[in-house]
Amino acid sequence: MTAAELAEANKAVALRLMEEVFRQAKVEVLDEIFAEDAEYEGPPPRFMKGRAGFRQAVIDVHQSFEGWGPNIQDIVADGDLVVVRAYLEGLHVGEWGAMPPSGRRISYPIMHMMEIHDGVVTRYLDSRDEVAMWTEFGSVPSFLQPFLGGNGSAGGPPHPGRAGGRPHGRAGRGAGPQTPSHSAAPPGEATEPS
Repeated sequence: MTAAELAEANKAVALRLMEEVFRQAKVEVLDEIFAEDAEYEGPPPRFMKGRAGFRQAVIDVHQSFEGWGPNIQDIVADGDLVVVRAYLEGLHVGEWGAMPPSGRRISYPIMHMMEIHDGVVTRYLDSRDEVAMWTEFGSVPSFLQPFLGGNGSAGGPPHPGRAGGRPHGRAGRGAGPQTPSHSAAPPGEATEPS
């Protein structure tokens, strides 16, 4: 298999995880594409090893969010490493951790990295914009308050020429005009990953 073929095969595995497992809650797909002893690292201090814990995390989030899933903006692969940049979106209808149902439709940016060997995810790194996520919930924890912009929205101080402080923020929600560095559908609309 050439390097390009390997990258495409690994992107296909990552897309199955994003679409079939995350969006459609088909947790049985994990048996095919997620190693039994895979490592998962989420925002600190979250770390787990094994498919069972990851499966339960997907089930839990689907019980808390209606229509939950990723709106993929970019997917890039190099050998065994695949990176997915997306927005996770859904309607918060059930308790999630200590957060009671808010009834809010939320959308926040994520960057997920996966190591894929022989068609199976062996390591999964979950990175997300915590300030944006909690802002969407309407309840930013005090330890994240210093990272809020002057107008109360996530993103830090205003960027010259752009309202809201997000250099490449989303239109609406105080983010100012968009200046995307790629052509992707806005959050909420399907996009065909490259």
